[in-house]
Amino acid sequence: MPDVHAKHSPSHASIWGTCTAAPSLEAGIPDKGSPYAAEGTLAHAIAELKVLKKFTPMSLTEYKNKLGSLKNDPLYQPKMDGYTDQYVDEIVKICHAFPSKPYTVSHSTFIAEIPVEERETQPVVTEIITAPVVDVPDDIIVYDDEGNVISETQDTTEPAIVEPTKHGEYAVGGITGLGGQIEDCYVEDFSITANLEDYILYAGGISGSGGGARFYDPKGTNTPESYGGTIQGCAVIWASMQSELAAGGIAGEASTNAEHAMISNCYTKTLSFDVGVYQNTEKVKDGAVGGIVGTDGNESNGHLIMNCVSPSDNAVIGSRTLSRFDDTVRLAPDYAFYQENILSVINRNAVHPDAAKEIFTGSFKFDSNHFTNNGNAVAYPVEIEDLFANTIEEGQDG
Repeated sequence: MPDVHAKHSPSHASIWGTCTAAPSLEAGIPDKGSPYAAEGTLAHAIAELKVLKKFTPMSLTEYKNKLGSLKNDPLYQPKMDGYTDQYVDEIVKICHAFPSKPYTVSHSTFIAEIPVEERETQPVVTEIITAPVVDVPDDIIVYDDEGNVISETQDTTEPAIVEPTKHGEYAVGGITGLGGQIEDCYVEDFSITANLEDYILYAGGISGSGGGARFYDPKGTNTPESYGGTIQGCAVIWASMQSELAAGGIAGEASTNAEHAMISNCYTKTLSFDVGVYQNTEKVKDGAVGGIVGTDGNESNGHLIMNCVSPSDNAVIGSRTLSRFDDTVRLAPDYAFYQENILSVINRNAVHPDAAKEIFTGSFKFDSNHFTNNGNAVAYPVEIEDLFANTIEEGQDG
């Protein structure tokens, strides 16, 4: 718990709001405290821990141990959980209202399944469907002394198109189900688990589908025009996705009715897929998986993928009909994601050839204090640093 109480705490707002010099004048007076103040300090500590768990790397074990220690305090009351959960929700709303949308998702799981009482009694069999083998050398990215790429390997694998065989479609992603315009997001240690017999599920590390959205007129009627579907400046690391039709490191489904949609300046690392359609316990179709995109949908226009880095053990696009990637896209082995040379790919200017006025520049950086694994740092968007600073400040302001 905080050792020093905030000078301008909300509980004393009636004092310092009337007399601004009060905090300084009271500095030398011993704080005798009270049981109510102690309860408030404990509640603030619980809220701070929950905020840090939401927005900074923290293992589930570490979180449970720290929360358990706080709950062992004699002053703890179960109602504190409700109040602190509301507090965290408010901070999340504030963070998601930032103009740059610096969203992060960390240590989270999405589970979609049939209620236990409705499940059939047959045993459930899960089979891991591996991505198509991509023939690549050990070193995928080679640089000269100035960090410029001097050789590359392009993925040309085009698996067979997987047609849906079930009734409905759901799209689930680490940030959103159906993508509009998404920028500067970071998803870490995230999993999607699906056990649905009647629906197809697209799963994506950032967005389930990059299909964008329709425009509506003032009367609320949708128009032929569409917008969005572009995803830029995002990263997904240590993600596990189970779905029935397709899954992708950035988007499960690409293609959109909007024009000039892109997936650019993104990277994905350490992905695990379990994709396929089952009838009872028998798998009847393989799903499509890709390091960046799982499959294309039925929309009019494909996505252009550029300035992205994808794991070398996955195809960039699992099954493609409309979307494409250019020669700025790289396949990389695991160790390459810990090297700063990756910035020469994901921080380039991205310009769609048919929309030259729209330029996006990646803003990734390395910092040993954030997003590390066994002492090795991975790149994250600079924009989310404001999110860290604001949430930590909110958690400490008591």
